[in-house]
Amino acid sequence: MKTMICAEGLRQEKSPNVRALRHDEHGAVMVMGLFFALLLIAGMWSMKGLGDAVVYRQRMQEAADHEVYAAAVVHARGMNLVAAINVLMRVLALLWIVMSVLRDLLVIAMGILGACAAFFVTTLVCTPLFAVACNAYTSLVNARNAYERAVITPVLPVLSGIETAASLGYPWIGSAMAANVGSGYDASAMALGPSHVPGLAFDVPLDSMFDGTGDSTGGSACEAQSAGRGTDRQAGASDAEKDDETKLGLPLVNVENAKLCELAADSVTNYFPGFLGDVLSWVAGAFTEAGSYCSGFPWETKMLGWKRMYKPAKNGSAYMQVWDLSFPGDYDDGQSSAKVALGEGTKRGLPKADALEKTGDKPKFFPFFAQAEFFYACGGKWAGDSCNGDVEEDSHATFNMKWRARLRPVALPKLGPFSLRDALGLAEKNHTRFASSGGHPPSRDAVREGGAELIEGISGQGANHILH
Repeated sequence: MKTMICAEGLRQEKSPNVRALRHDEHGAVMVMGLFFALLLIAGMWSMKGLGDAVVYRQRMQEAADHEVYAAAVVHARGMNLVAAINVLMRVLALLWIVMSVLRDLLVIAMGILGACAAFFVTTLVCTPLFAVACNAYTSLVNARNAYERAVITPVLPVLSGIETAASLGYPWIGSAMAANVGSGYDASAMALGPSHVPGLAFDVPLDSMFDGTGDSTGGSACEAQSAGRGTDRQAGASDAEKDDETKLGLPLVNVENAKLCELAADSVTNYFPGFLGDVLSWVAGAFTEAGSYCSGFPWETKMLGWKRMYKPAKNGSAYMQVWDLSFPGDYDDGQSSAKVALGEGTKRGLPKADALEKTGDKPKFFPFFAQAEFFYACGGKWAGDSCNGDVEEDSHATFNMKWRARLRPVALPKLGPFSLRDALGLAEKNHTRFASSGGHPPSRDAVREGGAELIEGISGQGANHILH
């Protein structure tokens, strides 16, 4: 009886609490809190992923800039090395000119003193002087012959060989330096330019590949090419700027050392004062032009000569440029890119996140592009006396170590008469010409899409694909 009473009392005691709990609204906001917490987490991951992508993109562009700048600096160092060797060769030629001039002046003096000694009145004065002149002539000829054997014949060819090796090798050293810089950013660099290809003159006959059918711009470009106009080497260039020499690696060509003798003879007055300098310069010029000082080996061997600028090359021209393609390493942010996709919502975000996870969550990216140039630090126009001057007569840029490097906005050179867009348009219209042996040619749409991606990548927008 007591047990029944206690149980009834317990039921009566609990029943108000059950009813209160049924109508209690405390903690209802927790449901909304859980929902917004999920949104907050998705937004947090989205912000983190976007931030990682932005930092990654900026770092990879920084890597491309550093890579191409390092390559351009090496190009400039190569030009400075050639300039320093040219100066050394010019000094050696100047010493040869001076000894040759003094030898010939002594010959003239010996003739005058010999005639003077023949006269009874002046024989007492001229005879001793004639003996002194003879002794001086003998000593000078011996010294000149020894200088020719020890310096001129072996050293000038060696110095010329070092210049040639530097001209061909420094561009590739620059590429290696760019790759080394890129490794510090976990990127692969490919820095290339006209200096990497000896003899490159930008006169590729593209009309043999593209006929420009149905394309007014391409058609006129091909007509210009067929008529011998429109290439970088020819368009707007005077006859003096059209170089018939073969470019080495750097924008340099070989010149006979006999020309170096002429340049040295012109600078004799810079090393001797007043009247003596004028006389030596006049004699040096007269005999040098006659070819009696600098003839034979190694003076007239062009392959072993000094280096001057390639005529079409000048500050800002395509021959001074270096381009870099930087291929980034793997972009790994802990698969947060899939979480970034969640920020787009359930309709678009979830399918994209699933697709990213199935493909290994590897975002799409393009190579990063950068451009730099090496230049001769001077004032005024390129052909002015304050800059390079006349290419053949002066070529100041190859005798002064004032070569520098700087970054530039990316701009590809014209390939013959075609800009990049012209070439891509012609490639699209003539896509069947790109078939490999036994293979199928790419479709017009594939060529168009590939060209669009290339231009987009160069313009700096292609890297945005990393943001999905």
